Amino acid sequence: MHEQIDRFEDNGRAVLLPYPGDGRSFKVPHVMLKEALPAKDVCEARFEHDRGETERIVREDRRSLGDER
Repeated sequence: MHEQIDRFEDNGRAVLLPYPGDGRSFKVPHVMLKEALPAKDVCEARFEHDRGETERIVREDRRSLGDER
């Protein structure tokens, strides 16, 4: 998935737009960008499933709800 950096905000967030095409913008912490990129540059975003972290969170949620399955 490609995203275009629309702008940087004073609160340390980068506003990204789907590229190409129209779509809803979303904000990410500026530090998530691996390097200093200027506004309007296009980058590739990848989302990877972290099964181990998902399972850890499920166990934690169950413990907090009193369900020790």
